[in-house]
Amino acid sequence: MENLGFDAIVWGGTGWNMIWSFGVCQYLLDIGCKTPQKIGVVSGGCMPALAFCGAADINLGIVQCNELYEFGDHLFNDRFRIRYRTYLESFAKKDCMQILSNYDFYTTHRALPSFKLQKTNVFKSREEFLDKLVAGCHVPLLFGTNLPYYEDGNYLIDAIGKKTWWRFPESKTLVISPTDKTSSNLIGGDLGLLSVVGYRFKRSDKDLFYAG
Repeated sequence: MENLGFDAIVWGGTGWNMIWSFGVCQYLLDIGCKTPQKIGVVSGGCMPALAFCGAADINLGIVQCNELYEFGDHLFNDRFRIRYRTYLESFAKKDCMQILSNYDFYTTHRALPSFKLQKTNVFKSREEFLDKLVAGCHVPLLFGTNLPYYEDGNYLIDAIGKKTWWRFPESKTLVISPTDKTSSNLIGGDLGLLSVVGYRFKRSDKDLFYAG
């Protein structure tokens, strides 16, 4: 098993490109890439991250994200968020918290009203963990007006903002991002910002991913 020379990995926000991130995940698994000790997720990057470390079923996740594409007509209300939470419940293995206890697994959010970027690896239960994953994917208005998670005086939402993926400063971090291929230590795509808000378009096989 290889770790490609990295001791941390961050799965960036996927927007509407989750199938791309699952493709990268499957490739890393196929070549026997070892999961680093430190894992960070931004937004929908949580799903391939869970599959990569064995805490979820990648085949089920691919089916689910294709179904979510079809369910995209239900944006701008709470139905999409509710459906996504239901998918996570079946996608994550029942013993996912036991599996994740072997790693330093961080989720990323913006806090409202402060709008500060927050990272946490503390989860009291599987339910709280899944709820925080959903909150980390929630873009207000796009996925409804109800804010899904409240903690310590703030609502937690998607890590909105430019370059919201991050690195572990004390580690050599591999970043996976479907919308960025400009940085070093990055497996990135060139799918564009518009795809983040729901635009889908065809691309050639050679654009599947780029190792920078």
